[in-house]
Amino acid sequence: MVDPLTNSMDPIKLYDYLATGKQIVIYTVAEAIKFKGVIRIAYSNDEFVKQIGEAIQHSRDYNPPGSWRLPGSIPGKAGRWNWPG
Repeated sequence: MVDPLTNSMDPIKLYDYLATGKQIVIYTVAEAIKFKGVIRIAYSNDEFVKQIGEAIQHSRDYNPPGSWRLPGSIPGKAGRWNWPG
């Protein structure tokens, strides 16, 4: 819920989440607007749920039902792991 108090806060965890490179969905707060092109901002509960669904579908680790792709694998190379390092 966004109210005057939450709207005045700096979402410190947002910076940690940005460092992960993953999809981020956040309710609209003043400080989050700075990152509008990088994160998904929801303006209502329904939009938050919708944005979460879209973020999951656009995640590189998302495996749609019936997919053979392994989490973390290289897109288009089913069954091949993309090992770190």
